[in-house]
Amino acid sequence: MKCGDQNTTYFHRVAQANASRNAVRSLTLESGAVITDLNEIKAEAARHFREFLQAEVDEFEGVSQEYLSDLLTYRCSSTQCSNLVLPVSSEEVQKALFSLPSGKACGPDGYTKEFYVAAWSIIGNDFVVAVQFFFLFGQMPRSVAWIDVCRPKDEGGLGLRRLREVSRVFAYRLIWSLFTLSGSLWVAWTKLRDEVTAFIRVEIGNGENASFWFDSWLPHGRLIDVTGPTGPRLLGVPLAATVKDATGLGGWTLRRTRSAQLYHLVQSIRASPLPQTSGKDKDHLFFACPYSFTVWSSLAGKLFRHRITPDWADTVTAIQDLSGDHLKDILIRLCFQVTVYILWRERNTRIHNNGGLSAALLIHNGEKLIRNRISSLDYSKKPRLRLLLQRWIMFRP
Repeated sequence: MKCGDQNTTYFHRVAQANASRNAVRSLTLESGAVITDLNEIKAEAARHFREFLQAEVDEFEGVSQEYLSDLLTYRCSSTQCSNLVLPVSSEEVQKALFSLPSGKACGPDGYTKEFYVAAWSIIGNDFVVAVQFFFLFGQMPRSVAWIDVCRPKDEGGLGLRRLREVSRVFAYRLIWSLFTLSGSLWVAWTKLRDEVTAFIRVEIGNGENASFWFDSWLPHGRLIDVTGPTGPRLLGVPLAATVKDATGLGGWTLRRTRSAQLYHLVQSIRASPLPQTSGKDKDHLFFACPYSFTVWSSLAGKLFRHRITPDWADTVTAIQDLSGDHLKDILIRLCFQVTVYILWRERNTRIHNNGGLSAALLIHNGEKLIRNRISSLDYSKKPRLRLLLQRWIMFRP
C-alpha cells in the first residue's frame, strides 16, 4: 500500500481484478429477457440512454427556487459567498499544485506534477495565468503559433528570430562572400575557369554518371558547345541523357545527319569505346564472374546440385520455385543471402580499400556466417528448425 497507484505489479493485478469484477456480463431487458452477447449489451445500453436523455416530456413543470431552498437548511454567510467568487491567487494555485501526491500519471499535456514543481521558477507565472484565465472565462487560453511569436513587436509578436531564417541568411552571406571577395578561391576559380576547362576530362566508366552533352568526355570538349542548342534534336539524344543512355545493344544510338560538322563528330563518337559494363554489372557480379561463381557453387553446390548456375535470373527463379524439403530450402535461401552479402562487401572493399580476400577465405567467412545464423535461432519458438544445423553439417562437413 506504500507504493500507492505507482507502476507496480501489485497495482496492475488489482486493476485487472477490479475490471473483471466490474464487467457487465449480462443484461435484463424490460421484457424480462436476458442477453449475454457483448454486442447486444452495448447496443441495448446505447438505446436505453439515448431514449432516456433525449426523451421529450409534454407536461413538465419547473422547480421553483423556494422548493430547492427547502431541501437544504444550510446557508452560506455573506462572507463565505464573497470568498467563493474571489479571484484565484497565485499562492492558492501554487499550494494546490505542490500538494498533489507524487508519482501520479501525466496530465493531458503529458507532463507530471514533478515537472511543474522542478520548473516552477521558469513557468510558474505562465501556469498561474492559465489557471486564472480558466476560472474567469471557463476555458484554457489558446496557444500561440511559433510563427506568430517570431513576428516583430509592432506586428504583435515577441521579436524572436526563427533559426531557419537566420541559418538561411548566413548561407546567403557565405555565397555572397565566395563570389565577391577578392581573396576567395571561388573567385579565382571563376576567373580561371575558361582557361582550365580545356584540360578537364571525364572518365565515363559505365556511363551512368557522365553527362553526354555537358561533360568533357571527348577531345572535342563539351558536345553542347560544339553542336549548339540544336544538337540534342539533330542527334536524337535528350539534353539530360547520360553517356550510357546514348548506347544500346548494337553500340551508339545516334541519329544520322547530313551536316558536315556533325558528321565528323558522329564518326568520332562511334569510334570511341563504349561505356564499360563488363565486370561491374549485376549479372557479372552474381555470378558470371569466375571468382563469384566459385564462392556461390562452393556454398550452395551440394544443396542445388545440377541446378547450380552462374546466371542471376535462372538462380532467382530456381530459388522461388523451391518446394519439398523444408530444411533444405531454408539452407539454400540462407546460402544465397550470405553469398550476395559477402560478394557485395568484397566488391566495395576492393574498390575503396584496394585490397581483397581469396575465394577460399571468402568461402570460409560465408560458412561461418551461416553457422552463426543457424545457431542464433530460437528453437523453443520454432521446434521444426532443431535439425537445421545438423543438416548443414551434413552438406558442409
